[in-house]
Amino acid sequence: MSYQLPPVYTKITKHEVFPDFDHDERARYNYLANLNRYISTAIAPGNKTAFDNRIAPDFEKEAGRPFKDRHEVKDAMSKDPVYQMWAALRRSTMEMRQQNGRAVVLRQAKELAQKTHLINRNAQNLHLKDNFKVPAYLKHVDNHLMPGSYHTEYFPGDVANAANYDSGIL
Repeated sequence: MSYQLPPVYTKITKHEVFPDFDHDERARYNYLANLNRYISTAIAPGNKTAFDNRIAPDFEKEAGRPFKDRHEVKDAMSKDPVYQMWAALRRSTMEMRQQNGRAVVLRQAKELAQKTHLINRNAQNLHLKDNFKVPAYLKHVDNHLMPGSYHTEYFPGDVANAANYDSGIL
């Protein structure tokens, strides 16, 4: 099997409001990118093998029929050790990614907000109403395990969560 490494973090495209990373922070992102690549190329395919060779045949034998919907597939997959290993590793890497990104961004949140303000001060971009309420289906979910999701501001003009998300697409 051919294995191609992801690009190193110093080679990704950056923009004017991209957070600054020190050596160790870049090394952590490189490690996580490689770990994610390994999980997706070496471990994730085991889910299909487990499904084809064990999960689907066992279900059909017990139920006397194939799966009727994705909910049945999910229930059956969630009991399988290959899927459990893959899911635990994937969740763990996403948590590590958020911890690294937040550590980078929160230490420079004020500077990132100031840069954003200077770039956008005369822009005719999106303006939300002062009384805008984030819908509950977004407010109560930490998308990609990012605390506060994309909508949270820790101070007026804060862009920390957006910068966190933008800095670490793995």
